[in-house]
Amino acid sequence: MRNAWIGRRLPGLAEHAGLTVDRVVPLTAVFHDVVEADRFLGLGRVAARAREAGYLSDEGARRWTDHLLTARFFASVTLFLVVLEH
Repeated sequence: MRNAWIGRRLPGLAEHAGLTVDRVVPLTAVFHDVVEADRFLGLGRVAARAREAGYLSDEGARRWTDHLLTARFFASVTLFLVVLEH
């Protein structure tokens, strides 16, 4: 996530720019296929970064990604579409 705080800051940024929040529309993506989820969520990239940062060992990262490929999989993420008015 490039900016995890943007949702909290958006109303103030919009107001500062002379805009108002008209509505917020939640959009939830649901994944049952790990390969598809990886393209969207970057699960392999997350494992690699966790390994590089020392949060996971090489073996731990491998076991986690192997498990994702062999176990039943479910993931969801909710995004918020913000409609602004001038």
